[in-house]
Amino acid sequence: MVGGFNEFKLGVVDFLNTEIISSYFIYINYYTFIHIITGFVMMFFILKIFKSIQKTNKKFLILFLIVILWELFELAFIASGSKLFRKDPSIDIIWDIIAGMTGGTLCWYFRKKDN
Repeated sequence: MVGGFNEFKLGVVDFLNTEIISSYFIYINYYTFIHIITGFVMMFFILKIFKSIQKTNKKFLILFLIVILWELFELAFIASGSKLFRKDPSIDIIWDIIAGMTGGTLCWYFRKKDN
């Protein structure tokens, strides 16, 4: 049973690591969409929790710091030898940050549009 779950987990990780676009400047895999969704969710909570902060750029700075910390967390897991994350090209880190910030921007835009 445990072996089955580990194989399933590794299968999901392998799928999410499937390259969609890979070049010198662009690196997009299915994890990119996970980063967009989590950026959206994180910005949703930032907007809810930090209502007292009036400046939007400070909210985006909070999101940016969270996304950067997540990427450092990922790198720490990779360095520890964990199979949860795979070593990707360095450009992937940049695109993960862009994806997270894009998700946050979409959340901010839709929330602003509703108000």
